[in-house]
Amino acid sequence: MNEYKRMAAILLILIFAIADLSLTVLKDFEESGIKRDRRYLTDTVDAIGEQENWEIDSEAVTEEPDVSSTEENEQAEKKPDIKKEPVIPLADVDDEALAQSMIRVNGRLEGLVDRKVFEVSLPVESTDIEYIADPQGLICRTGYAAYENSWFDPNSNVYFSRGQIADGAGESKECYTGTSAPFKVVNKSSCAVSVVARIFTEYSEGKGVKVPLADNTAWEDSKKPEIYLAVQSSDDPAEAALDRHEKIITSSIAGCPGAYCCRYDGPGTYRLELMTESELAEFKAEPKNKDVNTEFSEFTLTLKGECSREADWDPDTEYNFPSVSIIWNVGLAESVKPAVTQKTVSVAGDDPVEISYSFGILDKAADAITTAYYVTPEGVERDLRWNGYYLIFSDQSQTVTLTPEFLEYARERNGGVLRLRFNDPADTVGEITLDTDRSPGLGISEYVITSGETKQIAIDYDTGTGEKAASGIASMTFGKTDLLTSTYSSVKNGTITLNASAVRMITEKKGGKVVVVFDDKARTRCTVKIKTE
Repeated sequence: MNEYKRMAAILLILIFAIADLSLTVLKDFEESGIKRDRRYLTDTVDAIGEQENWEIDSEAVTEEPDVSSTEENEQAEKKPDIKKEPVIPLADVDDEALAQSMIRVNGRLEGLVDRKVFEVSLPVESTDIEYIADPQGLICRTGYAAYENSWFDPNSNVYFSRGQIADGAGESKECYTGTSAPFKVVNKSSCAVSVVARIFTEYSEGKGVKVPLADNTAWEDSKKPEIYLAVQSSDDPAEAALDRHEKIITSSIAGCPGAYCCRYDGPGTYRLELMTESELAEFKAEPKNKDVNTEFSEFTLTLKGECSREADWDPDTEYNFPSVSIIWNVGLAESVKPAVTQKTVSVAGDDPVEISYSFGILDKAADAITTAYYVTPEGVERDLRWNGYYLIFSDQSQTVTLTPEFLEYARERNGGVLRLRFNDPADTVGEITLDTDRSPGLGISEYVITSGETKQIAIDYDTGTGEKAASGIASMTFGKTDLLTSTYSSVKNGTITLNASAVRMITEKKGGKVVVVFDDKARTRCTVKIKTE
């Protein structure tokens, strides 16, 4: 037993000796490696210093240098030299009873600007705007002898000055036509504005014989002198004939927030202001602003005139022509929700049907239609918003076109409803009823009789379908002349034929309107405007 103990003690001593020897060898190896690395670095730096003539401190290279990337160095150079001081001051406290604190952080408004900046350009008030009535065409027949350096439209007989216009030879002449120069309202505001134009006519007191206002240019068989005055807006191509009652035309003109910038006027004081031309050019040059609209929107009114050529105008009579006045009222527009303009459309025909809609303005406006549901009379729904085969959307013109394929699809299901859902804050839904009945109508609305033409004029008509249909034509007139006689026309197989006698009569009258009235319940009235060259 003692022998085992002796052998264990010897074995333990050997283990400690081997471990101590190993530690000594590792330590010597590490120290020799560090010395070798230091000697290598020192020799290398000395060699470079001798080559480049540098003064090198050999002790300065005893530690490995910290190398940073070029990008990090460049960013460090751009950063300002900021002293790292505490934003909130510190206080030393050595009393445990006082070792508490409360910090209150308050809010402060930097400033606000009124986003509704109002700036509008209105037509300049003037007293020298007038029109010239020339029922017998004397100005053109005399080669504008009474008006030097001028040009008059030979197709007109009521003239408005359009200002100086260069002719083909480059010579500037005063131009006169049957329509006035546009009376223009330009909205330079940062938001939409509403426009109300009140148009009325009046006669000068105690001045000659008043020339009556006509509601159309189909002068009929009357020999009474008359004048036709109408107004046309940029929103609606249809003419509105003027009479002794006031005409009121309203519109909304979009604003142009993209043309504005923000100015700083002092502590807490900011304002929106139109950019200068140089600022605007710099703004447009930025690629990120290429889609920002900086053009001002406009609204215009134009006057049009014509007088009866074949009337008994008396050269010895002093005539009193009506004057036209326009009163403008412009203000910031109220917010308006989106809407569809047609509540009911017919799907009985095969021609595409166009439905107009409005996105609204300001805070209540939308900028897209998210869904378009077709709903059958039984209540079955189908979303057709992205189905270009049935519906074609144009957000630019704000219209949706019902294709012939959709019209047939809706007819097969006995009509129904089309619902357009907008993405405005109120989630507005516009509803259009799809009617399978169709009112009567004519195939054309205008016809031009060429010089010397005496041939027949063919006008196609449709009596409609369903409850809105007509069985035939109740009347057809040109002025006070009844055209629904064998002397002037024939009606057969969906075609009205005006014979040579009717064409000659209309040509002698210098054109006019043929009015066709159907015998349906609504007594649908259609017109064909016939012009002569």
